[in-house]
Amino acid sequence: MQLQSSFHQRFNRCEGRTEKMAMPKTQQYVLQAGGALIFLMFFYPPWLYVDEHKVGHSMGYSPIWKAPTEKTTSLTVPIQTANNIDFNILFLQGALLCVMAVGACFVLQREPDKSVYARK
Repeated sequence: MQLQSSFHQRFNRCEGRTEKMAMPKTQQYVLQAGGALIFLMFFYPPWLYVDEHKVGHSMGYSPIWKAPTEKTTSLTVPIQTANNIDFNILFLQGALLCVMAVGACFVLQREPDKSVYARK
């Protein structure tokens, strides 16, 4: 039986057909962690304060339900509350995280079994 399955594996590879290999657990964990981090990034985004001159000032990161406020000690400067989410930074972070997760999956990719091609 082993001889027959070995023959079929060689035949399928010679014909250009490959059997579907299961993804290793480490790759699954990397993709799940990357997906969870991207999901969480949308709940803790970067914020901007856009002033009356349409200039954006970074206000840091804060939960989506509570915009950050700049604490000042001066009495002449009003307290500024972030009024926009910085989508450029948010999507850049997401893209970089995707690239890193896919790169880690390629690094952790399982080597094909070379025993099929070994001559006895």
